[in-house]
Amino acid sequence: MADLIDAAIEAALLDAVDAFAVAQAITYVGKPNVQFRLPEKPTPQTKALRATILPAPTVRRQIADDGEFYYSGLLQIDCFFGQGAGLNMTRLAAAVIAWFPPGKMLQLPELAPQLQIVEKAYRSGVFDDLPWSFVPVRVPYQLYA
Repeated sequence: MADLIDAAIEAALLDAVDAFAVAQAITYVGKPNVQFRLPEKPTPQTKALRATILPAPTVRRQIADDGEFYYSGLLQIDCFFGQGAGLNMTRLAAAVIAWFPPGKMLQLPELAPQLQIVEKAYRSGVFDDLPWSFVPVRVPYQLYA
């Protein structure tokens, strides 16, 4: 059952990332176990996302003798822009944070429990990976099942 729930958690989180990408008109979206190649010569307007589930698999702890478990982890979304994007990169990171507000519930495919965003998402500083720059955003989540 744990493998099924891990797969459902990943699917729910990545579906939410896909919905965000559509809403922001982002065509380059990297996901676990899917080949992801950024353009070699981006412009400052070129943007992309790369989603990673941390840790993989999600942390699982038994909380009751009746078989109920607590699952927790982080969804990391790296927000990429071509060098020279300026504030556009931090605006995209802010939009990711707004997309995953505390208390947001995500339905797990084919399962009854819902995944909950438990705390405000947060970002770190800007990193350069020439010719790209990116800002990582982390989204804490939990599930009782």
